[in-house]
Order: sequence, then C-alpha cells, then structure tokens
Amino acid sequence: MNAAGDLRSLAHVLGGEVSGGQVLAPGPGHSKDDRSLAVRPSADAPGGFVVHSFAGDDALACRDHVRAKAGMGEWRAEPRAPSPVEKMAARGRVVATYDYLDAEGQPFLRVLRKEPKSFLQQHWTGTAWVYGKPKAPVIPYRLPDMLAAVHDTVLICEGEKDADALAARGFIATTSPAGAGKWSADLNRWFEGKTIYVLPDNDPPGRDHAEAVAGNLHGVASEVRIVHLPGLPDKGDVSDYIDANGTAGLLDACKAAPAYRAGAKANDNRPPKPRGLTAAQLQGMRFAPIKYVVDGYLAEGLTILAGKPKLGKSWLVLDICNAVARGGFTLGDVKCQEGDVLYCALEDNPRRMKSRMAAVCPLTPWPERLTFWHADDMPRLDDGGEAALREWIEAQPNPRLIVIDTLAFARPAKKKDEDSYAYDTRSIRPFKNLADEYGIALVVVHHTRKMAADDALESVSGTNGLTGAADSILVLDRGSEGCTLYGRGRDIAEIETAVEFQRDTCRWRVLGNAAEVRRSDERTAILDALRAECDSGCDTLGPREVAVVTGHSYASTRQTMVRMAQKGEIEKAGRGKYRLPNIPPVTSVTTSQTEGEA
Repeated sequence: MNAAGDLRSLAHVLGGEVSGGQVLAPGPGHSKDDRSLAVRPSADAPGGFVVHSFAGDDALACRDHVRAKAGMGEWRAEPRAPSPVEKMAARGRVVATYDYLDAEGQPFLRVLRKEPKSFLQQHWTGTAWVYGKPKAPVIPYRLPDMLAAVHDTVLICEGEKDADALAARGFIATTSPAGAGKWSADLNRWFEGKTIYVLPDNDPPGRDHAEAVAGNLHGVASEVRIVHLPGLPDKGDVSDYIDANGTAGLLDACKAAPAYRAGAKANDNRPPKPRGLTAAQLQGMRFAPIKYVVDGYLAEGLTILAGKPKLGKSWLVLDICNAVARGGFTLGDVKCQEGDVLYCALEDNPRRMKSRMAAVCPLTPWPERLTFWHADDMPRLDDGGEAALREWIEAQPNPRLIVIDTLAFARPAKKKDEDSYAYDTRSIRPFKNLADEYGIALVVVHHTRKMAADDALESVSGTNGLTGAADSILVLDRGSEGCTLYGRGRDIAEIETAVEFQRDTCRWRVLGNAAEVRRSDERTAILDALRAECDSGCDTLGPREVAVVTGHSYASTRQTMVRMAQKGEIEKAGRGKYRLPNIPPVTSVTTSQTEGEA
C-alpha cells in the first residue's frame, strides 16, 4: 500500500482522521460520522496495512473497502512456493508402495519408493493419504502379521522390500520406516518377549543400524541375535542372500549367530527395578555359596597378588593355574575344582613359559584347559584388552580363572594431569567388572613398595584406588624367619601362612599358620641350645643366654621358655634358669661331704 505511509492522504480518501499513528474512518456501509474502522500501516502485511473493525465488520470486507477507496485494486494472494516434500513428490516416478497398518489393520503410514532412489512418507487422515509423517508414535512394518503369528520369532531387516521378500517365503519379518539409523524406541514395545534376528545390510550404516536395533531390544525381547549373513556382496542385503542361496539354511544361520550382549553404550530397556531391599526381603533371599578356586585363599572376584620382584609370584600363579586347569592340587595339598584358565604371562615369552611348565609338570601331560597369552596377544585395557578378555570368557564352557601377570603391562596409559588415585581406579575397575559379571576369579599380579609397612597388606604399590577396588589382597613376603603369604578379603578369612618354595619341584608349599610354624622353630632352637649346653657340662641356661645362641629376640625367647616350662617341655631350675627335663642337677662334691657319706 503506497498510501499507507501517508496517513493524512489515506484519512482524506476514507473520510476519516489520523489518531495515534493510525486512521480512524467510517466502516463499509456506515455513516460519514462513524469511526469504527481502524487502519494501521504494516510493512509485513499484504498490501502494507492491517485493519480492525470496532463494529465487528468482516476483516476481508474492510480490507477491500480500504483498497477500493485508496485506488489500490483488488488483492490477490501471491503464489505459494512448493514445500520440500512437494518438490520431492514432483520428481521421479513411484516404483513401489509400502503400507503400514496399525494393530487393528487400519491404514497408518505409506512409504513411497521412487526412481531415482528416494523415499516419501504419507499419513492417512481417515479419508485420504497426505504427505508427511503421522503424528502418532511409529509402528513396525507388517504389524498385523507379527500379532497374528503363532510363534514369537521375528526377523528384522533394513527395508520394506526385504521384509516383503521374507514374508513371501513364510517368515515373520518387519522393518522400521525411514531406513538405517532411524530406529525409534516407540517400536520396542511390539517386540516384548520375542526371539529377534536382526539381518543387517553389508555396509557400515547397516551394521551400525543393527547394533542400534539390538541395543534397543536388549532386555525387551527374550533373545536378540545379530546375523551377519555369509557371502553377501558389498552393500548386499537379505534379498541378495535369498537370490543366491534360497531360504533353506537361513533359520539355521540365525540360530547359530551369537546372542547379543549389551555393550557399554547399548540401551537396557528392561522395566526399572525397585531400588533397594527391605530387611524382610533380604532375610528370605537364598544365595549360592561363594565359589573358591583355591579353598581358603582364592575366591571368585578380583584378587591382587603382590610381592617383591623375583620372589616367586609367577611360579605361584603358574602352579595355581595348572592345578585349576587339571583339577589338581596346589600349595601342597589344596584341591582345586577343574575349569578353564587363562594365564596372561605378559612379562614372559613362549620359550620361558615352556621351560617353567616343564619344571612344574615334568612327568604329566600338560592340561588342555590352560591357555597362555603373551604380550602380543593381550592389548592394554584401553586398546581392546577388556573386550579380548570378555571374548575369551564367553568362548569357554566353564571359565574359572584369569591371571594378569603383571598389571603394569595391561593397565592403560596415564592421562595428562590425571591424579594417581583416579589412574589406579581406572586401571583396576575393568578387571573387577569382568570378575563380577561372569562370576570368575581374576588375579592381578603386582609389586609391593620398597619401603616397609607395618601391615603387610598396606605394602601394595599404588594408592587405595587399587586395593579398595579388589575383593581380596594377597601379599607374598620374605623376612628373616622365612616366606609368608598374607591374605585379607571380603570372602576369605584373614590369613598369615608360612610357605616355602621347593626348588626341586618349583612349586610353593604351605607349612602352616605362620605364628605356629615360627613358634615351633623357636622351640626347637631353644631345645637344641639347652641340649648343646648340657653336652658341654652346663645343664642350665637363662633366656638371655639362649637368645644369644638362637639369634631370636630376648623378649620372645623369654616368653617361649615360660610357656615351654608350663607345658613340661623344659624345667625351671631356679630363678631365671631352665634345663632339659629329667636331667639331674650337677653339684660340686666336697671332701667333707664324701667323708660323711662314707
């Protein structure tokens, strides 16, 4: 409206007046004194103005009245530009039509396939198909067939063409609209409790789509398997497979595919469980007993075995691995339940491992259920190591034990500015997760600090991020009184066992409770000292003299000799003096005594 900017001119032609940035004038058919029509300039409005009738007159009639009075001519709407969907609809030709029917068999969605290859969606209004997606939640293709099926097996492919090809051959098959990467969680409820075989196209988008579908249906369906059909060409699909092979072996290929296991990023769509337990619920629960790999020493869960370098930790875990793999004995006479074992000997090569096995098993056949991995077989945790361990576990009929020797060769690289506690936690947590998830024993071999600790279990190198995550800690230590295996854990009693390494067999053997073994050794030394003094003509010794001979501390020697006297192992012969039992006292004989006795 060119005259809109000139309010005075507009007011004159309309027979009105300017007031407050607008023109007030008589409405169409009103008297000249009427001021019920307001006209205001607007650059965004058609013709450059907007109208309002205080008398309630029709807005279009008011606009036409203004245009006629101002000599602007009849208004005509400008042609509307076609929408993107309309532009696509005008291109190419429709070569296939796929109708999605809802649970009642009513039209819901139509997918049009065109050449050149493109897809359009239409929704049903109740009377006609209209371009655009339905407003309601999406449904799977061929839904009525799924609901009417007498079995629960459903094949999910990537397109309607493939689903129709499978359905024509007697399978219950479906897909989701919009192709790869477009699976919606709204679809999940239709697959509850069903056996699902996902058949991806042979290309990266197809494989990614299959993972997304399986991840969504994990925990909803009773079983999910991703089936990578053999012999597919690049970008090939199940229709190509059927053309080349038929369908005779298709279901067998589906059943042979591994069951889908949810990864770290997969959805878990199981209904949310209530949080926590009441005391009454806990009281009524029954749990399977803890599984011990080495009774009293090694239970299911994560164990850290630490010790000084070259002390014999690797010999100890090798003996345990060998015993578990054959269902034999370790640590002398501890019987092990047989199972599959993986020993990740990351510091050793096959030559050295063969030499060690020959020392441990010189006469018996080596167990088939013991597998060795070396540095080339076991990547670091952040480079596929966790996935490799998981793959090994799932491939074994009865996995019981994994040994990582040592942590330094398996842990991830430390991040820039990462504090030691966070790094230790990140290094050990994947092992803990694997042990808990599969109910196996996983032993991580590590080193102790160079500095001595008051508590042997606090000597493990690193922060509490390591020891706090472990279920049990074992420490192999050597002191002046021999070797000791210390242990403490959630499922094992606290132990302090005297052990010795048998060089002729290269195996460790338990001697008994460390305190009792040391006490036995100390008592033997005391008796030997008293016997030696008796043989030399002196039948009594005090604790201080015995301590000098035996090399033990005075306080320990004094306490032990008191207990030995109470038990009759030695006799007290005066203040602070002891002798062997049944040894007559030695006294000096004087001349007067001899004469008197005579």
